[in-house]
Amino acid sequence: MCNNCDYTIHGAQHHFGWDNSRPPAQRVEPGATVRFECLDSSAGQLSPRSTVEDVATLDFGRINPVSGPIHVEGARPGDALKVTIDSFHPQVLISTWN
Repeated sequence: MCNNCDYTIHGAQHHFGWDNSRPPAQRVEPGATVRFECLDSSAGQLSPRSTVEDVATLDFGRINPVSGPIHVEGARPGDALKVTIDSFHPQVLISTWN
């Protein structure tokens, strides 16, 4: 977990479908550390208590939310950026399954 992150992108800072006309969720300097609090692929529509019927009623317009975008100061179209993932921690869901 990032204890001294420069920025945090919260779960609410998402959209559905990549679109380069969207304004940045955050502008960062090169070398900055960003923590992403991402939504799951169903955007919260499913939980451990979900059933097959819940899958049948999914809103597919809300599948695979995208977090961001992030604007890196000084980067230009066509530049290659190196991104390092320091850690990954999936959300822990408490289940009451028997």
